[in-house]
This record gives sequence, structure tokens and C-alpha cells, in this order.
Amino acid sequence: MQNPISTALGTVQNIEDLVRVHTQHGVVTADSDAHVVEPNAMLALNVAELVPIYARRCGTTNDEIASVLSDLVSDLRHLADAIGIEWDELDERAADHHAAEVAR
Repeated sequence: MQNPISTALGTVQNIEDLVRVHTQHGVVTADSDAHVVEPNAMLALNVAELVPIYARRCGTTNDEIASVLSDLVSDLRHLADAIGIEWDELDERAADHHAAEVAR
């Protein structure tokens, strides 16, 4: 059975939906009950607040969420290049963190 935040995140198709879910569930701290019950949903909400800001700056607030996230990842690759971080190593580390987090 999914929990309320996970269920709400599962409905997100665009930036407006993401803002709605973030507004409904607000900022939840690491010591809140929701963080214990839905730790991965809380990790998603941590970044959900930032995605609309990025989309506004890029003029992509009307795009599908998958497109916005793809653009964001692409721009993160540019940032990694610019500051001298090897993207493949960063991506591998992120994949390891993600796997450990979803396994708990």
C-alpha cells in the first residue's frame, strides 16, 4: 500500500502538479513522522521544490515533467563538466545511493 505522499507524487505530470504536491505536503524535516514512513518520498520532495524554479528560469514550466527533468539532468552534466567532476563517476555514485535508499 502506498502512502499519501508517494501516491500524490505518482500523479505528477507537469510542473503545476509538482507544485501542488509540494504545497500540499510541505517541507518535511528528517525528524518528522512522514520521513520515517515515506523516506524515499521525502527525498523526492527535497528536490521537488527546486524543479519549478529551474523550469521557470528555462521557460519550460508548461512542458511535461519528464522533459523538464531531462533538461535538468543535461544541465547538471554541463555543471559537472564546468567544475571538473567526471559525470560517469558521479552518476555511478548517485545510482549506488539510490539503490541503497530504495532497498531500505
